[in-house]
Amino acid sequence: PAETSRLPMLQPAVMAEDRPPCPRDLTRVTEPSRTCPGAPEMALDWLDKNQAPNGHWNGGLAALDLRTTCMALLAYFGHGETSTTGAHQKAVGAALTWLRAQQAPAGHICLFPTETETLDHAVATMTLCEAIGMGEQDPDGSARRAVEDLLQAQQAVEGWGDLETTTW
Repeated sequence: PAETSRLPMLQPAVMAEDRPPCPRDLTRVTEPSRTCPGAPEMALDWLDKNQAPNGHWNGGLAALDLRTTCMALLAYFGHGETSTTGAHQKAVGAALTWLRAQQAPAGHICLFPTETETLDHAVATMTLCEAIGMGEQDPDGSARRAVEDLLQAQQAVEGWGDLETTTW
């Protein structure tokens, strides 16, 4: 048999008690998860403080608000937060309400008709499905309608027309 190359062994992480104190200014930290054990909680706290009153997050351009809000929700879900559990229930609940309010009755989710509209819809659909996986209720069937709309947009040969959208 052909000889296979072996990957070098990973070095164990520095023990928590050997770490320097976590800096308060995370903009200067290049590897927050290794150098600052509380980085995920600090990031979620930052998201809480920077959430718009209507539940979304500003993506810098209005066209990016949908994806930015979805990424924030996915970060909360990845930390085990929902609208009914965790320290960030209010933020998660407000963001889910805002996200669902962007959905058309037929299921499509986008803020503006653009060339990335299907990508925006795919990211939002994934976020709504992840919410259900986290135990969130879907009283109006928004996730089901989003999936159905996404399947309608699927092309026979090329998925959804580009790799990024198809990947989501």
